[in-house]
Amino acid sequence: MECPKRAQHHQPRQSWTRSTNSVSAWEKRFCLEVGGMQWKYFLKAKRYTSLFTNVMEWEDSAGKESFQRAKSRFWAKNGGLPCKFLPLPNPDMYIDKIDWNAKLDPQLLAELEAARRQVEEYKEENAPVLLSEIRATGWDEDCEEWHKPLVITGMIVGDKESSGDDKKN
Repeated sequence: MECPKRAQHHQPRQSWTRSTNSVSAWEKRFCLEVGGMQWKYFLKAKRYTSLFTNVMEWEDSAGKESFQRAKSRFWAKNGGLPCKFLPLPNPDMYIDKIDWNAKLDPQLLAELEAARRQVEEYKEENAPVLLSEIRATGWDEDCEEWHKPLVITGMIVGDKESSGDDKKN
């Protein structure tokens, strides 16, 4: 005959990682919903902050204020509270108004056109050279003069004047 099993009257133990986890669930949710980043990737990026101390020492009061406001809005939303005291930032804050009837400076337009022409001329001067245009040097010399050094400096690939094709002796 088998003994009946004793009923478990105590709660199961939490894992060691859960009991030592000092970050609340709402912070992880905030990181994902507002920041668009999973908590594990946030921790991975945080590991490298000691390497870049100038970033951590950078005084960014506007960024900190924006972060605190986003956090407060998140708290209010999750708590079901109205968040009228912290309005969203103006999406058009950094958009300039365009003057569609602006007077254009003809000198400025001429300078822009000249700069564009210089780029086109540079591209034409430095056009790619086809392999068929490259002529091997040194192989077409007479065998009788092989013991004399042949100076082939100054030859330009694709330049018919310096390649010796047009030279007549």
